[in-house]
Amino acid sequence: MCDTCTDKIHPKFKLAETHSIIALKDIGTPIVCALKPKRVPCRIHDNQTYCIFCQSCNQLVCPICLSQSHQKHQFLQLEEILKKKIEQIKTFDAQIEYFILPFYQKESEKIEKYFIDITEHFKDIRNRIITQEEQLIAEIKTQKLSMIEELEERMALVNNFITEKRFDIENIIENSSVKRECLSDILRNARDVELLHETMKETEKWLSTVNDDAQIRMEDFPRLPSFEFATIKNETIAKLFGCLQCGVHMSTKIEKSLSVGISRISKLCVNKRSKELWLSSGYSFETRKYAIHTDLQLLQKLQDKKEYNIYDMAPTVNGDILFTIIELDCNMYIATKDGVEHFRSFSPLFPRAVHVSTKGDIYVSLRDNGPIFKTNDKGARKIVIVNFNDKIEIKRLGHKKLLTDVTRIKSDKNNCVYLIDIISKKINGRIIAMSPDGLTKWIYEGKTDTDSFTPSDLVVTNLGKLIVSDVHNSLLHIIDSIGQFIQTFSLKTIGILNSLCIDIDNNDDLYIGCASDTKTPETSKLYVISFTMS
Repeated sequence: MCDTCTDKIHPKFKLAETHSIIALKDIGTPIVCALKPKRVPCRIHDNQTYCIFCQSCNQLVCPICLSQSHQKHQFLQLEEILKKKIEQIKTFDAQIEYFILPFYQKESEKIEKYFIDITEHFKDIRNRIITQEEQLIAEIKTQKLSMIEELEERMALVNNFITEKRFDIENIIENSSVKRECLSDILRNARDVELLHETMKETEKWLSTVNDDAQIRMEDFPRLPSFEFATIKNETIAKLFGCLQCGVHMSTKIEKSLSVGISRISKLCVNKRSKELWLSSGYSFETRKYAIHTDLQLLQKLQDKKEYNIYDMAPTVNGDILFTIIELDCNMYIATKDGVEHFRSFSPLFPRAVHVSTKGDIYVSLRDNGPIFKTNDKGARKIVIVNFNDKIEIKRLGHKKLLTDVTRIKSDKNNCVYLIDIISKKINGRIIAMSPDGLTKWIYEGKTDTDSFTPSDLVVTNLGKLIVSDVHNSLLHIIDSIGQFIQTFSLKTIGILNSLCIDIDNNDDLYIGCASDTKTPETSKLYVISFTMS
């Protein structure tokens, strides 16, 4: 528009005052335009429009409103409040664009991914059920055909036996008829004494033969087997066919792996406070510390004049490591930045498993020097709790008749204690849960296809579930806090072999230490896996 149009003609158009006018040179440039507020009629007073904004009442007011009920209030010009509201709306728009929308788009993607995964899982389970039905039907048909074949073979034997007996009887009947005719003829000519005598002798001999050989004894007949109906119960069908388990679905992913130049990682522990990982090889006297927030960077090798064959270890609240050794030693040791020191003696008993709770209390399993799996009245098996600062025993848990060989101890945020108790030389074992008062809550003895349950290590997740490493079966057992079995997970399915020990960090990432294989004896592996349960 020209200046005349701008000044005289354009203002005459309806709503012209709400239009924004900019110079030609400013078209396409990010300039801030001065907006004039639209005249809005007052909702209270007719023929009045809002003229100002009352900050005290947080509302628009007209001149009459202003004079009647808004004296001495704080006000803002409509242009100023319009500018502020526009800035707020822009802020809201940016918040929606950069935070709300991306967040819920990601949530939507999660839902879609879950839907895709659960649909595939549904199809997989459905196909397994159908396949299992087909296999069972095929096996039942095979069993049916086998039994019918056996029954028919036995029936054939019966038929042969009966056919033979029928033939013998028919021969006797036929011979009897012939004999009778012969005897009738002789009786009609009864004058020949010699013929009568010979016939009598012959007939008497024949009769004795018939009576001895042709007598039917039913117990000599072959028998058919009976068919015993198996009682078909729901449990029987479920055991044969399988059943749906409303447990959790565990998905895993290997986040990191590290080849360690030792033959086996027999024990590892994560210091959740300092985000460091200690691992030990019980047979090569090697103990190392790694940083877990990086790509498992080596921080320290434990060095001392004496070589320590570590049995179990646990991080303290200040970042040191308490440990016991494999050899029967009454002492517990502590490794600091300055080296290894003696921590405490438990003489005459020997410390085995060690654990430090979130409160800093030290749990130690103790045993005597007698045979491990043959306890007697004089033997000792117990758990003691020791205060870290003054190293004084403050509590005892368990009793010798319950415990056999406690190899690992863990606790949860409610101070419940979980023990791995080995009960045989084949390292078959069980999980014992104890209340803070030392009462036995439950005992878990495994749930596998085999009779063996060989627990080597256990951890407690943030949600209070237990994960137990079953070393001989290469399984992880998932148990809830009341001892109910949830499921097992085979480490072989993700390529992890020879697992020996596990631990967990604050993010519930699982650390798995393994032994090396025979082909590469000095390349044991450490894995970090993330898992989700749904």
